[in-house]
Amino acid sequence: MDETAGIDLSALWQSLLVQAEALLGLAMRPWNAYQLIIALVLYALAVVLSRAVRPRLRAWLRTREGWPMWR
Repeated sequence: MDETAGIDLSALWQSLLVQAEALLGLAMRPWNAYQLIIALVLYALAVVLSRAVRPRLRAWLRTREGWPMWR
């Protein structure tokens, strides 16, 4: 394999690091950081609510008669 045709991994890695640093810089602007925090809080709330509601919903669905299994 020709050496010039190979991928320069160090240049690729450096480019990825520069892009990651730029993304982190954008995410740390105040409003973007607030949006990120809000999204994480909403995700955590959804996980907690799903764990609380899932057993009751499944129990209720098991009492349904005459419904197709996919419903």
